[in-house]
Amino acid sequence: MQAEGLLENPDDIFYFQLEEISNPPAKIKELIKRRKEQYAAYHSLVPQKYFAITSDELAPLEKNSPHCDKKIFALPCSPGKISGRIKIFHEFELPQNIDFDIAVAKNTDPGWTPLFGLVKGLIVENGGMLSHAAIVSRELGIPAVIGAENALNILKNGQVVEINGNIGEISVIQ
Repeated sequence: MQAEGLLENPDDIFYFQLEEISNPPAKIKELIKRRKEQYAAYHSLVPQKYFAITSDELAPLEKNSPHCDKKIFALPCSPGKISGRIKIFHEFELPQNIDFDIAVAKNTDPGWTPLFGLVKGLIVENGGMLSHAAIVSRELGIPAVIGAENALNILKNGQVVEINGNIGEISVIQ
């Protein structure tokens, strides 16, 4: 196609749609130029950090201060609301007594799965929508938030919090 004068650069073929390869439009160079401009415009876009899971509530876009004591913002990853007493896990362990409702952790991995079955809610400092904790919490129907910066520094064992897994908000009740 370059030898025939249809393309200025062989890599311009990547701006074609499949059917255009076998049947190129008449003004293909103009079309390629326009598509390169569109691609450049898309390349400069920065997507929103996260989205709400439900359409009636919007996700807050605020950062957590280590000094805040009433609200913590995170990524919503499993819908629902739950209130309960928290337990902070600095490393994985299966507790002897289940005297808490919500587990709080810095990170999780597949080995944490048995613990997820014991809790009613989950708060994780690191991770995203496709992390193990997010996927398993959705599968189990446990309200969960992830990416809760500074949660382990802000929250204390035994506090009562409400997780809003729809918008990624944690409210400290007691």
